[in-house]
Amino acid sequence: MPQVIPRDVYFVGSSGHELGYLGLKEVLRQCPGIAVGALTWIYLGSSIGATRNPQTRLRTSNNDMANLAVEAL
Repeated sequence: MPQVIPRDVYFVGSSGHELGYLGLKEVLRQCPGIAVGALTWIYLGSSIGATRNPQTRLRTSNNDMANLAVEAL
């Protein structure tokens, strides 16, 4: 069985994607080092709840994460 390593999990809801990701930039400003120390990011884009012309995309930090996400879906 693989070793389980406890990690913090952060859920962030931000706005301002249409203005150069202002919300995300503010999170990164307030939490210095969070991006460097992250094992991975899961970004649910601005159209995740869209009912008109939704475009589903998967973006991952590496190929292993992409394979894991596709397998889970």
